Amino acid sequence: MSDKSLSRWLFLAVVASGVAYVTFAASFFPNHHGRLGGDYEYFLPLLLADKYWIAANGILAAPRFSPAFCGGLPLLANPQSIFYSIPQLLSLVVEPITSFLATTVISAWIGAGGTFLLLARRFATSSGAAALSAVIFLFNGFLLHRMAIGHVTYHVVGLVPLLCYWLLAPLDRTERPIERLRQTIRPTAG
Repeated sequence: MSDKSLSRWLFLAVVASGVAYVTFAASFFPNHHGRLGGDYEYFLPLLLADKYWIAANGILAAPRFSPAFCGGLPLLANPQSIFYSIPQLLSLVVEPITSFLATTVISAWIGAGGTFLLLARRFATSSGAAALSAVIFLFNGFLLHRMAIGHVTYHVVGLVPLLCYWLLAPLDRTERPIERLRQTIRPTAG
């Protein structure tokens, strides 16, 4: 089998895995009993409170507190705040449950892509090994089941392989030390 034919089959297998993941993830939002994970009883009202804040104050105003919980709780200062997150952004255009499903799928795909890049480019593995690792990341269950039970803040786990890819960028040793420091800090500082 030629390399081009192998690459085509590899690509088709990865795409099929991505479609299977979407189908499997959709079975949790809601599940076959028509229910969501228990922790969504906190995050769905929080998402609604954030939408009310945006409706009243605009999208650029940072939320200080929410009167929706116990007569007023800190909103942005809360470590569980999802005001600046993918689910909040998606909830502005789709239903909240759909935004949680889309967040799960997007985060998992970003994680799988980051795993592929990390292994293929930084660790110089074969494309087959990198694709297998990406599919393993996709189906390992951690991200999907955390999101299924309502641990919404775990959606950022999908960024970890991509972050590792950026952090393991090789440095150019011919530059001056201050330039190497800037090259190191730039990807992490955004």
